Amino acid sequence: MNKLKSKWQINNSEMIHDCRIFKVCRDHVTFQGRNEPRDFYVLDCQDWCNVVAVLPDGRFLLVKQYRHGIRDVTIEFPAGLIDSGDADPSAAGLRELKEETGYQAGKVQTIGKVRTNPAFINNWCHVILAADLQKVSESQLDPYEDIELIIATEKDINQMIQKGEINHTLSLSAWKFYGLYLDSQ
Repeated sequence: MNKLKSKWQINNSEMIHDCRIFKVCRDHVTFQGRNEPRDFYVLDCQDWCNVVAVLPDGRFLLVKQYRHGIRDVTIEFPAGLIDSGDADPSAAGLRELKEETGYQAGKVQTIGKVRTNPAFINNWCHVILAADLQKVSESQLDPYEDIELIIATEKDINQMIQKGEINHTLSLSAWKFYGLYLDSQ
């Protein structure tokens, strides 16, 4: 067992609030060498996926949408929760891509995954590469989604990152994984 992990003993864990897309859990923890147990709080979340969506001409699909946590609009890659009905992260990515943009991919593969914030969130974010896109329908947005589609070049994306216009950590991670994927080809 990992030496650091073995110093932490979870005495009990309880869900204290269900917030639909995550649950707030309280873990009662004893740390080796300390006499007093302590409570830690964890957001128990489903895994997510971010989709780097590449059009046949090499441009990318991004979405602009309101994010209530910051009470502002972000520019990011299509993304969403991996539902229990999804066969795997790639299937979730294809579903989210079609729902948010109306595009379907001819090729899809997982190119990475990251922990979203391991200090207090327990899920993964899977990075999906979707290529050979075709527009097959209109967007099929959830009732509280309002999305504007952006088509951008690699240069456009890099400039938006440098200007701070793309500042969503998971989209930045997805972009890095895409660069690593290209370097490995």
